[in-house]
Amino acid sequence: MADIKINEKLVVSQTGTAEPVLASNVDLSSATGIPAAGITGVLPVGVTGGSGLNAVVAGKILQLVSDQDNNPSTISTTNDTWTNSGLNIDITPSLASSKILLMFTSGVGYAGGESHRQFYKDGSALGAGGYGMAVVGAVGGFMPWGLTWIDSPNTTSSTNYSVWYKSDNTSITSYITWGTSYWHFTAMEIAT
Repeated sequence: MADIKINEKLVVSQTGTAEPVLASNVDLSSATGIPAAGITGVLPVGVTGGSGLNAVVAGKILQLVSDQDNNPSTISTTNDTWTNSGLNIDITPSLASSKILLMFTSGVGYAGGESHRQFYKDGSALGAGGYGMAVVGAVGGFMPWGLTWIDSPNTTSSTNYSVWYKSDNTSITSYITWGTSYWHFTAMEIAT
Protein backbone atom coordinates (compact mmCIF):
# COMPACT_ATOMS: atom_id res chain seq x y z
CA MET A 1 0.00 0.00 0.00
CA ALA A 2 1.26 3.46 -0.79
CA ASP A 3 1.39 6.11 1.91
CA ILE A 4 -1.83 8.11 2.28
CA LYS A 5 -1.47 11.86 2.54
CA ILE A 6 -3.90 14.73 3.08
CA ASN A 7 -2.66 18.05 1.74
CA GLU A 8 0.87 16.56 1.56
CA LYS A 9 0.78 15.63 5.29
CA LEU A 10 1.45 11.92 5.97
CA VAL A 11 -1.62 10.28 7.55
CA VAL A 12 -1.10 6.52 7.08
CA SER A 13 2.00 4.57 6.17
CA GLN A 14 2.77 0.91 5.57
CA THR A 15 6.02 -0.98 5.19
CA GLY A 16 5.91 -4.25 3.25
CA THR A 17 3.12 -6.53 4.45
CA ALA A 18 2.89 -5.00 7.94
CA GLU A 19 -0.40 -3.49 9.10
CA PRO A 20 -0.94 0.15 8.03
CA VAL A 21 -0.04 2.66 10.77
CA LEU A 22 -1.81 5.94 11.53
CA ALA A 23 0.76 8.73 11.81
CA SER A 24 1.27 9.96 15.40
CA ASN A 25 0.69 13.60 14.41
CA VAL A 26 -2.86 12.90 13.14
CA ASP A 27 -5.76 14.38 15.11
CA LEU A 28 -9.07 13.17 13.70
CA SER A 29 -11.22 15.01 16.25
CA SER A 30 -11.98 17.76 13.75
CA ALA A 31 -11.56 15.82 10.47
CA THR A 32 -14.47 17.32 8.56
CA GLY A 33 -14.59 19.28 5.35
CA ILE A 34 -11.38 17.84 3.87
CA PRO A 35 -11.45 18.54 0.11
CA ALA A 36 -11.28 15.30 -1.93
CA ALA A 37 -8.55 16.79 -4.14
CA GLY A 38 -6.24 16.93 -1.12
CA ILE A 39 -6.47 13.18 -0.37
CA THR A 40 -3.95 10.91 -2.11
CA GLY A 41 -3.18 7.20 -1.91
CA VAL A 42 -4.91 3.99 -2.92
CA LEU A 43 -6.38 1.33 -0.66
CA PRO A 44 -5.32 -2.19 -1.60
CA VAL A 45 -7.48 -4.61 -3.57
CA GLY A 46 -9.94 -6.42 -1.32
CA VAL A 47 -10.49 -3.57 1.14
CA THR A 48 -14.27 -3.07 1.29
CA GLY A 49 -15.21 0.40 0.16
CA GLY A 50 -11.69 1.18 -1.02
CA SER A 51 -10.73 1.99 -4.58
CA GLY A 52 -9.18 -1.45 -4.70
CA LEU A 53 -12.74 -2.86 -4.75
CA ASN A 54 -12.93 -1.76 -8.38
CA ALA A 55 -10.26 -4.35 -9.17
CA VAL A 56 -12.26 -7.40 -7.97
CA VAL A 57 -11.72 -10.30 -10.36
CA ALA A 58 -14.70 -11.15 -12.57
CA GLY A 59 -16.46 -14.32 -11.46
CA LYS A 60 -15.61 -13.89 -7.77
CA ILE A 61 -18.53 -14.50 -5.39
CA LEU A 62 -18.84 -11.30 -3.36
CA GLN A 63 -21.65 -12.47 -1.07
CA LEU A 64 -24.19 -15.22 -0.60
CA VAL A 65 -27.60 -14.82 1.03
CA SER A 66 -29.80 -17.86 1.60
CA ASP A 67 -32.94 -18.96 3.36
CA GLN A 68 -34.49 -22.36 3.85
CA ASP A 69 -37.57 -23.97 5.30
CA ASN A 70 -36.93 -25.53 8.68
CA ASN A 71 -40.62 -26.18 9.33
CA PRO A 72 -42.09 -27.97 6.29
CA SER A 73 -45.59 -27.00 5.29
CA THR A 74 -47.88 -26.91 2.28
CA ILE A 75 -47.90 -23.79 0.09
CA SER A 76 -50.58 -23.92 -2.60
CA THR A 77 -53.01 -21.91 -4.72
CA THR A 78 -55.79 -22.39 -7.24
CA ASN A 79 -55.24 -18.87 -8.67
CA ASP A 80 -54.75 -18.72 -12.42
CA THR A 81 -52.97 -15.35 -12.06
CA TRP A 82 -49.44 -14.86 -10.73
CA THR A 83 -49.43 -15.21 -6.93
CA ASN A 84 -46.59 -14.44 -4.51
CA SER A 85 -45.67 -17.65 -2.67
CA GLY A 86 -44.36 -15.61 0.28
CA LEU A 87 -40.87 -17.04 -0.29
CA ASN A 88 -38.58 -14.02 -0.56
CA ILE A 89 -34.92 -13.13 -0.21
CA ASP A 90 -33.21 -9.71 -0.02
CA ILE A 91 -29.69 -8.88 -1.18
CA THR A 92 -27.82 -5.57 -1.36
CA PRO A 93 -25.23 -5.73 -4.15
CA SER A 94 -21.79 -4.26 -3.34
CA LEU A 95 -21.19 -3.28 -6.97
CA ALA A 96 -23.78 -1.97 -9.45
CA SER A 97 -22.12 -4.05 -12.21
CA SER A 98 -22.56 -7.37 -10.35
CA LYS A 99 -24.77 -10.23 -11.47
CA ILE A 100 -27.10 -11.97 -9.02
CA LEU A 101 -27.40 -15.74 -9.42
CA LEU A 102 -30.77 -16.92 -8.05
CA MET A 103 -31.41 -20.57 -7.18
CA PHE A 104 -34.58 -22.02 -5.70
CA THR A 105 -35.31 -25.69 -5.06
CA SER A 106 -38.29 -27.45 -3.54
CA GLY A 107 -38.41 -31.07 -2.47
CA VAL A 108 -41.89 -31.67 -3.84
CA GLY A 109 -44.18 -29.69 -6.09
CA TYR A 110 -47.46 -30.89 -7.51
CA ALA A 111 -50.16 -29.93 -9.92
CA GLY A 112 -53.04 -31.89 -11.37
CA GLY A 113 -52.24 -30.04 -14.60
CA GLU A 114 -49.86 -27.28 -15.61
CA SER A 115 -48.48 -25.13 -12.81
CA HIS A 116 -46.16 -22.23 -13.61
CA ARG A 117 -43.32 -20.68 -11.56
CA GLN A 118 -41.04 -17.67 -11.95
CA PHE A 119 -38.87 -15.19 -10.07
CA TYR A 120 -39.98 -11.63 -9.41
CA LYS A 121 -37.67 -8.73 -8.54
CA ASP A 122 -39.11 -5.96 -6.37
CA GLY A 123 -42.63 -7.04 -7.41
CA SER A 124 -42.00 -7.28 -11.20
CA ALA A 125 -41.62 -10.50 -13.20
CA LEU A 126 -38.15 -11.43 -14.43
CA GLY A 127 -37.77 -12.82 -17.90
CA ALA A 128 -40.03 -15.54 -19.14
CA GLY A 129 -43.47 -13.93 -19.53
CA GLY A 130 -46.86 -15.63 -19.40
CA TYR A 131 -45.77 -19.25 -18.92
CA GLY A 132 -43.07 -18.44 -16.39
CA MET A 133 -39.61 -19.93 -16.09
CA ALA A 134 -40.80 -23.45 -15.28
CA VAL A 135 -43.91 -25.52 -15.92
CA VAL A 136 -44.41 -28.28 -13.36
CA GLY A 137 -46.72 -31.28 -13.47
CA ALA A 138 -48.29 -31.08 -16.91
CA VAL A 139 -49.15 -34.76 -16.44
CA GLY A 140 -49.80 -34.46 -12.71
CA GLY A 141 -47.91 -35.88 -9.78
CA PHE A 142 -45.45 -34.98 -7.05
CA MET A 143 -41.93 -34.12 -8.13
CA PRO A 144 -38.90 -32.06 -7.08
CA TRP A 145 -38.48 -28.82 -8.99
CA GLY A 146 -36.24 -25.75 -9.11
CA LEU A 147 -35.58 -22.38 -10.73
CA THR A 148 -32.28 -20.74 -11.66
CA TRP A 149 -31.84 -17.22 -13.06
CA ILE A 150 -29.06 -14.65 -13.52
CA ASP A 151 -30.16 -11.05 -12.98
CA SER A 152 -28.36 -7.74 -13.59
CA PRO A 153 -29.91 -5.44 -10.96
CA ASN A 154 -27.64 -2.46 -11.80
CA THR A 155 -27.93 -1.08 -8.26
CA THR A 156 -26.28 -1.09 -4.86
CA SER A 157 -29.65 -0.77 -3.12
CA SER A 158 -31.44 -3.60 -1.35
CA THR A 159 -33.24 -5.80 -3.90
CA ASN A 160 -36.03 -8.26 -3.11
CA TYR A 161 -36.43 -11.49 -5.07
CA SER A 162 -39.46 -13.74 -4.67
CA VAL A 163 -40.98 -16.92 -6.10
CA TRP A 164 -44.39 -16.50 -7.76
CA TYR A 165 -46.62 -19.21 -9.18
CA LYS A 166 -50.02 -19.88 -10.72
CA SER A 167 -52.23 -22.74 -11.84
CA ASP A 168 -53.16 -23.25 -15.47
CA ASN A 169 -56.80 -22.80 -14.46
CA THR A 170 -58.79 -22.45 -11.22
CA SER A 171 -59.78 -26.14 -11.14
CA ILE A 172 -56.11 -27.08 -10.54
CA THR A 173 -54.33 -26.78 -7.20
CA SER A 174 -50.70 -25.76 -7.68
CA TYR A 175 -48.25 -26.62 -4.88
CA ILE A 176 -44.91 -24.91 -4.27
CA THR A 177 -44.32 -27.33 -1.38
CA TRP A 178 -46.42 -30.15 -0.01
CA GLY A 179 -46.50 -31.75 3.42
CA THR A 180 -42.98 -32.54 4.56
CA SER A 181 -41.07 -31.10 1.59
CA TYR A 182 -38.40 -28.47 2.18
CA TRP A 183 -37.37 -25.47 0.07
CA HIS A 184 -34.07 -23.59 -0.25
CA PHE A 185 -33.58 -20.09 -1.76
CA THR A 186 -30.12 -18.64 -2.53
CA ALA A 187 -28.93 -15.35 -4.04
CA MET A 188 -25.22 -14.98 -4.92
CA GLU A 189 -23.60 -11.71 -5.94
CA ILE A 190 -20.97 -12.37 -8.61
CA ALA A 191 -18.47 -9.74 -9.79
CA THR A 192 -18.45 -9.13 -13.56
